[in-house]
Amino acid sequence: MDLLLSDKVAIVTGASRGIGKAIAETLSAEGMKVILVARSRPELESLAGALPNESLVQAIDLRLPASANQVVAATVGKFGRLDLLVNNAGATKRGDFLSLPMKNGPTVLP
Repeated sequence: MDLLLSDKVAIVTGASRGIGKAIAETLSAEGMKVILVARSRPELESLAGALPNESLVQAIDLRLPASANQVVAATVGKFGRLDLLVNNAGATKRGDFLSLPMKNGPTVLP
């Protein structure tokens, strides 16, 4: 499938495994240059080596306030542009996501 993404640039957070990794692989296969963002450098380096297009590893903790700006600056510094952001990072240790209460609304039931 050609999604007309060749030579475009994407940041994918949470790229070291799971859905983020699959998204990064798919975008790279479509011709995008992908910035791989997560805290796990070894996993990101391994993924970067397996991608068909150029990538940039950013092993960084996005919970830190300056992290997002650092990733964007590194992206623009290397590739001169940013076309797509896939904001996939995030996790919780508070339990099943579907059973967590909404901030200003009802509890989500499975």
